[in-house]
Amino acid sequence: MRTSLVETPPRCEPTTTRNCLLLNLLILPGLGTVMAGGRLMGGLQIVLALTGFALTPVYFVTTARDWWRTGHFVCEFNHSLLWSMAGLGLFLIAWLWGLVSGLQIRRREHTKSP
Repeated sequence: MRTSLVETPPRCEPTTTRNCLLLNLLILPGLGTVMAGGRLMGGLQIVLALTGFALTPVYFVTTARDWWRTGHFVCEFNHSLLWSMAGLGLFLIAWLWGLVSGLQIRRREHTKSP
């Protein structure tokens, strides 16, 4: 059994393609892609989005922890800020990828419609 990176999802109705696009943009990038049949691409988008989402609050959590421990607020550039920025970037990439894949699903179904 051979697995291809390029998937050919099944045909969807126009309302389904709209809902897939909205899921990608508003709920979780990749979820709409998975619902449209693109399991591999959607799964990668979901992993990227969740990783970015998990890394984003690192700076805020470490800054609040240090503030609680020391009793004064120290705002400085450190490695946790880099992790947060990387997380924000990963989530942004996943969101843009979800936008592109959602628009591709919509365009593909509009060109197939009679």
